[in-house]
Amino acid sequence: EWTRVKVPFESFQQVRGPRLVVDGPSLNVTGGLYQFGLSMSKFQIASNTTELPNFRPGYFELHIQQIGLYTASTITTSKTAAPVKKITPALQTLSEDEAKQKRPVLFKIISPILKLFFSEQSNRRRSAMKILREQRGYSRMSAIMYGIRCRINPQKKISSTIRSIGKTLSIAMTDAFRIVAKGMIRFGIFYPLKLTSQLFKLPFALIARLQKKNQN
Repeated sequence: EWTRVKVPFESFQQVRGPRLVVDGPSLNVTGGLYQFGLSMSKFQIASNTTELPNFRPGYFELHIQQIGLYTASTITTSKTAAPVKKITPALQTLSEDEAKQKRPVLFKIISPILKLFFSEQSNRRRSAMKILREQRGYSRMSAIMYGIRCRINPQKKISSTIRSIGKTLSIAMTDAFRIVAKGMIRFGIFYPLKLTSQLFKLPFALIARLQKKNQN
């Protein structure tokens, strides 16, 4: 059971995040429309940041059958439109544990490995380190000390200092393990595969060279 939603181009408004750009230009599609995206937010689209009154945190699923263009008299989609019943489906939210249980078994197995090599927090730390060193002139040690100071709570100075130092040591150990693991994969898997590929191509290269020599 699907609900057809029509949004005319003149209803689109310019935003920055959830904030509405007051007196922003209207959408101009005279030159063509090349990209389309969907963004979901817990905030209302307004000039100030206001949370939706009926917002509920949690996981949910939103199924989209097809996306197309329409005019006042016709509807154009990538497929023949199925009969539409005007019934609005209720959103069913999932808890984090329920979402994890529904993940495929293969994803559950490789997820810890993916988090190890593609950690968003690690990427952010590298970006912050790069900014501190290249734009602010910090040394690596100065940048690390700056991070420790930023995590210290003045109201709980001693305990927060201990936690901040512990957090820094934990990050350093995790990053060191990540570097070692990447090196092991590179030397234990990538380079051997690359060498095997080159050895496999070698006979064909020699045959091609001999054939070219015979032709000459």
